[in-house]
Amino acid sequence: MIIIAMALSLPFIFPKEQVEDDTDPDGNVAPKIADINSLNSELINIEEYNGTVKIDLITPGLDTYKLKVLLYDLEHDKILTVKDIGEGMWNSGLTEKGFYVADQQRKKLTVYDRSGKETFTKSFETEEEWSSACGLSRDERAFCFTTSLSGNAYIYSLENNTEKLVENKVFATDFVGTKDDEFFLRSIGGELLVMNEEECRISVIDDRISLFTPDLCIGYGKYNFVTIFPEDNNLKFVPIDSVDQTVVGVGSKWFATSVSKENSTIIKNYDLERGEYSVIEIEDTVRDLVYTDGGSILAIVGTTDNSKLLIYDADNFEYKSFSFSSQDSPLSASERFETPTANTAYTDKLIKKVPLIHQFPEFPTGCETVSAVMALKYFGENITVTGFADQYLPKSQDFYSVDGKKYGPDPYVYFIGDPTSAASFGCMAPVIETALKSYFDDDSRVINSTGKNMSELCAEYIDNDIPVLVWATIGMRETNPVNTWYLSSGKRFTWPGNEHCLLLVGYDKNNYYFNDPYSGKCVSFEKGVCEDRHGELGSQSIVIMPE
Repeated sequence: MIIIAMALSLPFIFPKEQVEDDTDPDGNVAPKIADINSLNSELINIEEYNGTVKIDLITPGLDTYKLKVLLYDLEHDKILTVKDIGEGMWNSGLTEKGFYVADQQRKKLTVYDRSGKETFTKSFETEEEWSSACGLSRDERAFCFTTSLSGNAYIYSLENNTEKLVENKVFATDFVGTKDDEFFLRSIGGELLVMNEEECRISVIDDRISLFTPDLCIGYGKYNFVTIFPEDNNLKFVPIDSVDQTVVGVGSKWFATSVSKENSTIIKNYDLERGEYSVIEIEDTVRDLVYTDGGSILAIVGTTDNSKLLIYDADNFEYKSFSFSSQDSPLSASERFETPTANTAYTDKLIKKVPLIHQFPEFPTGCETVSAVMALKYFGENITVTGFADQYLPKSQDFYSVDGKKYGPDPYVYFIGDPTSAASFGCMAPVIETALKSYFDDDSRVINSTGKNMSELCAEYIDNDIPVLVWATIGMRETNPVNTWYLSSGKRFTWPGNEHCLLLVGYDKNNYYFNDPYSGKCVSFEKGVCEDRHGELGSQSIVIMPE
């Protein structure tokens, strides 16, 4: 497994009382809690094989990482070893007898047994630095590595001490895993490569695929998850049913998604062979998740300074059926989402004839763009959501890793992703301000009113029949910090889960009224909670002024 892949947490180790019940008092599947506690490292990677769990603990540096490897025995519920590997650029993985680490910079392979004792080491004479696509077979017989500049792909036999150049110009970026006598790699172009001593071939080609195992590959379509088993190479589409539903784990025939709720995380566990899914509600933030060979789920949950390993037994899951799609087509809004109901019996002030536009299914993450277009159309502008997004909205999905840190775009400069994709994030008020000023080619009609509270916005704009773009949350639920990355400035940024943009159109004594892109309705929410959510998002708002 590649160490820089996940930004999670771990290690101070203390015994912890275990939970033996299969269900909690509310009837939910209850986990067993591993005999590990206080997992509090900034970067972590977790892997399981044949009942052994490997947790990589990383302290990032400028060009290298400090690494500790923890092995945990699931059956006997005990820690096998905590090995301080040292500093380098590391890949690591589990084997049948223990684990290995490969140092890309020093071009060195070291193999350890389950107790952390070194059993094999070799330094290679390759002139070029290795890429991160390198790994050892489970039986410890063969080692695969690729070089960064030329893209040469080699297999080294530990039995015969021989090295063979299998292919050049492979340019692989990630080591996916091994199966039988073959190595699986991800190319720089996003294909799944399969390599043995005789050849390196392309197994899966689809630019929507982003997560790989040797048995199952997953990605995001426009309206569905895209799934493919490399053995039969047939695409299947699994419906996405929440705007912020993201894949958090992939097994041999399973994958898991998460959706952050107000005080918990909803995990959906999909069994692709059975066409069924189960739901697990975890009262915490899910940091990392992997499957065992039997379909049980191992999840690290908690905060960066206090996480724990939970074990969910596959035998306790309660499944419901789902239907595959033959193509990447949308579901209706009623199939996808629960929508709040507006109370429109009485208002002190409601701006009439503000157009309502439903963001679904075409723009699952396009609430900011849809809200802007509703306001534009109110003032008589002839613009579509597609036209505004394509021509004026600054967009970026440039995520990359440097020295073990994940870097990405600034949501105050760019829309993160594409509003037509459910696998995107969104943007903050300055991005829409930039887009609107570009549309008008006139700065005077666009006001960034960020900093004003809701009552001030109503007094200054709503009372004068001017709707306001307001940043708050979906359904006025609390924000939930989810994905984290670093900006080019070096500042760490955490995306506020449930972020949402609505168009404020009215108020009464107790409520504020919004044209809500999420539901496609005029909805009302209690004033106090609106003020809270608006404040959580930095009191951001944008106003389009009449001519």
